[in-house]
Amino acid sequence: MEKMREMKKFENRKISRKVSKKNTSSSFSEYKDLIRDLSFSDNFQLKLAGYLLLGIIFIFTIIAVLKIYLE
Repeated sequence: MEKMREMKKFENRKISRKVSKKNTSSSFSEYKDLIRDLSFSDNFQLKLAGYLLLGIIFIFTIIAVLKIYLE
């Protein structure tokens, strides 16, 4: 399963490089590759969800501490 994902990523990069050679702007193709890599990455989505959860917990903690401190 993991090897199939790696092969698919490799094939997608090959295709994107072929397309990027036809494009005149290299920066656009680099951003496109970056976005494609991030969208296929399960780890990126897990990290994003984890950071959002930590941020929400942190904000509620600050609010609770301020409420206790100001009373």
